[in-house]
This record gives sequence, C-alpha cells and structure tokens, in this order.
Amino acid sequence: MLATGCPHYTPLGEATRTRLADQYAGEDRYLAQSVYAGPFYDDDRYVMWHARKFEQLGHLRTPEGRVWVPPPATSIVPAGRKVRIDRIEFPTGDVVFGRPLFTPRYSTWVWLSLADEAGHFDDDAPARHVMVLPEGIPDREVFDQWLDAWLTPTDPRPWLDGLSDERRAAVAQKRVLVGMDYRTLVAAWGHPDRLTEDQLPTTAETLEVAVYGPTAVILRDGRVDRVSSGAVSDAGDAVAGGIGAPAPR
Repeated sequence: MLATGCPHYTPLGEATRTRLADQYAGEDRYLAQSVYAGPFYDDDRYVMWHARKFEQLGHLRTPEGRVWVPPPATSIVPAGRKVRIDRIEFPTGDVVFGRPLFTPRYSTWVWLSLADEAGHFDDDAPARHVMVLPEGIPDREVFDQWLDAWLTPTDPRPWLDGLSDERRAAVAQKRVLVGMDYRTLVAAWGHPDRLTEDQLPTTAETLEVAVYGPTAVILRDGRVDRVSSGAVSDAGDAVAGGIGAPAPR
C-alpha cells in the first residue's frame, strides 16, 4: 500500500475550487515549457505530462518513505503546443476514493486535450493528458501562478520562432545550451526549485544559480555559463511538488 506525502486533500475551500474549475474549463492555452510525456503511473489509459524527468518525481511514496517512480516517459511535447483545459479535478473525498490506487490521488489533476500541429482539436476525442499540480497549493493566487507557469494564455510561438535554430531545437528536446538566457532555460527545463543571485566583487558580474533537483545551472549576467550535475547536496531524493510557487526571476 502507498502513502502520500500530504495528510490533507486540498487547502482550497469549496467556493474557490468551484470558481477555479468554472474559470478555466474549456480555455485554450499553450505549453510554456517543453514537457515529458508518458504513462500515468499504473493507469496507462492516460498520459502524464511533467517538466521534470519522471524518475525525479516523488508524488507517491511507500510507508517506508521510498519513492514510487512512474514508468519512464516515452516522448516530449514541445513548448508552444496548443492545449485545451478540459477540466480541473480537485482531490475531494469522493474524487480521491474513485481514483486508481497507484496514482497521485491526493493532488489536483488538470485534464488537457492536445491540438494537432496546425492548432486544431479533435472535439470527439476525450481528454487523455493530465498534469499533476503540487500538493498544498494554499490559495487562488498561487494556483493561478502555477497554472500560468505551465500553461500560458499568450502564444509563445512568435518568441520561439525568433530563437536560433539550435536553441529552438534544444527547447523542443529539453536540452540546455551554454549561452541560453533564463527564459529559454525555463522553456526547456521548467522553473527551477530555487534561484539564488550573487554579485561578484571582482568583476561586478551577476552570478545566478538555478537549482533543478541535484543539478545546478549557473548563469553569468543572465546567460547559462555551465551546468553542474550532482552539484546540489541538499536537493532531496525527488521532486514532490509540495512547494509554494514557481521560482521567481
């Protein structure tokens, strides 16, 4: 049997949940970040999307604290693809009871339809794609921050088309290149767990460190200088998602 990392279902009240569900249902948006796509844990009827590698996810844990890792991702959906929010499903008691056991039952699920590359939806096809929001989102403001960070109402394709071929391909393939600015880094890898900034006293340059689990991306004057895998010793074992809001810039 599995245990979730959050002892309660959602801090959001019923009125807030209803307003959010009504506000976003049927809304067309765009992927702000390229995401991995693969089986939704043991429920292979659906496809889970997440900006992080699936082996880094910690939505589920055993009673002993061991992370239950979902099956590996099978593809990447690139930033800029058009999606439609079919519904937002909050973890109320009845909803949690009806969800498959080996899924993140105590998280909020955003059900999505994916348009084809021309931007058209198949209205007869059911929503098969799901994004799992972090547990413990405390209020509507933070909820909106998370949703906007992953699914932007502004079409990013004109900006993506203005990138060099090399950088545009890197974003679509979830690769980080030296010289990328912060916005392009986020489009490729998603928002970091945290972002720190230092001023170098000898050169007056600005040095930022974007932390992604055990990996640190060092930006010098706003552009990627290097990537140090395994450089973060206190990153924990997995991304549980129980954090407040995307790291600000």
